[in-house]
Amino acid sequence: MVIAERPSDPAETFLVRLAQALHRAGSPVGRLEGVLEATARRLGVEGRFLATPTALLLAFGPVEASRTVLLRLPPGEPDLAAWSRAEGLARSAGAATDLQQACAELDTLLQPVPRRRPGTPVLAAAGACAAAARLLGGTGWDLALAALGGAATVLGGALLARRPAAASLLPLLLAFLLSAAAHALAAVLPLRPVLAVLGGLILWVPGLGLTTGLHEIAAGHLVAGAARLTHAGVVFLELAFGLALGARLRPEGAAAPEPLPPGPAATALAVAVLALGLVPLFRTPPRGVLPLLAGAACAFLGARLGGAWLGPELGSFAGAFLVVLLAPLLTRRAGLPEAVAELPGILLLVPGSLGFLALASLLESEPLAGLDAAWRTALTGISIASGLLLGHALRGAARAPAPGTAGGPAGRMPA
Repeated sequence: MVIAERPSDPAETFLVRLAQALHRAGSPVGRLEGVLEATARRLGVEGRFLATPTALLLAFGPVEASRTVLLRLPPGEPDLAAWSRAEGLARSAGAATDLQQACAELDTLLQPVPRRRPGTPVLAAAGACAAAARLLGGTGWDLALAALGGAATVLGGALLARRPAAASLLPLLLAFLLSAAAHALAAVLPLRPVLAVLGGLILWVPGLGLTTGLHEIAAGHLVAGAARLTHAGVVFLELAFGLALGARLRPEGAAAPEPLPPGPAATALAVAVLALGLVPLFRTPPRGVLPLLAGAACAFLGARLGGAWLGPELGSFAGAFLVVLLAPLLTRRAGLPEAVAELPGILLLVPGSLGFLALASLLESEPLAGLDAAWRTALTGISIASGLLLGHALRGAARAPAPGTAGGPAGRMPA
């Protein structure tokens, strides 16, 4: 939807296309607005920008005679290749740049993603979910069922991609089917149903949305943060309801074995497999694979070292702080935005599993366990958001940004 006339100025048109491309690629609103402001200053355009998870508002020219563009958009999904290309075009935008050609390149990023064979994403999702189940303490059959759930997530999403109403119920449906299967099989196999189901649904657990929402609220983006937190809460409820519904099929007297925490070697392997599984799921460009793996390793090691000192919940602060601080070094040689290293690292820290277990405990009439898990979820989310804020503040101080601006000096992208 467009209010007033679409901007005819090439620089303004470029900014509109850039905003659309970054939003579609899953850029958080703070970074999106900062990139737009830095690019507008470099192009000599007077502009004001407001982003939310489902809309973009761009105003050009003086306040009393501005030209406004309002775009209603679906929430973006992480696409690191498109994100990297869009920010690359933003960095190169200037007087010597052919803005019409740059707009044409952005238009290609906005085209519908061509349908591809689901083989690689299915295998990646299956491996990532099995690795997540292992990190949670699952073994053997737990990993197998979790891998099946990851594959079903990708296949179900592909089948329902053009049916938004049905796609919104996919988390509930998958949680019910996986929970029912896990509890039925637990009668004859050494399964830990909750771990198998949580591992299989880990790609649906909105821990990243929860953490991003807390970070945006702390950074002053109240509308965007509240919207993300609300959406995360709804998805949590769908997953927990599906889990509880499937658990009603549990045979009487069935008892699952205790989780088996993985040793150091198994933990390192699981983290590597989980990070590699994110490469095709996040559409990571080839030169971004090593920064992605390095970011995941930094976040995990930082959280483990911090957890030994501060405890597991507050230890996430150290992991988030470390990966944000090192992300520019990890991505500089590849010429990619810091998000390529940050996003996978933060994803390993998110408290989604704790939130899922909290709701599941409440639905199972275990209020004390549920409240304890809910408190640990909130504490972990706040720890990660604090680590992100402190890391970005130190990076911004190192770049010496102008007071009161969202980005660094002209010509540089904000953190």
